[in-house]
Amino acid sequence: MGLGDTVVILGAGQRGLGAVIAAKSVGASKVIITGLEKDQHKLALAQELGADHAVVVDGPDAVDIVEFVGDVTHGAMADVAVELTPMAAGPVNDALRSVRHGGTVVLAGLKGGGRSPW
Repeated sequence: MGLGDTVVILGAGQRGLGAVIAAKSVGASKVIITGLEKDQHKLALAQELGADHAVVVDGPDAVDIVEFVGDVTHGAMADVAVELTPMAAGPVNDALRSVRHGGTVVLAGLKGGGRSPW
């Protein structure tokens, strides 16, 4: 990761907050994190940890993250998208749509509720 890289982190839980720290520590120039309206305190903490933008993606003030990334990057889109949300499938689509052609998408969110066969 270089100094010009933009990273989008979908999910403001513990792993999302850790991803903010990790992205900044390896030189990401712009870190955008998403969360729910009820996660305002987590989004504020993310900004204290180095996130440049904290975006609410539900409720009356919801922001379309794909449009937001396009606006912030002047159409270049993110270099890396890290999807860390539990259960919801929509953020997977947002991760795929918010990253540039040839960028990296990490799908690490826990999906489904079934038991592992292991």
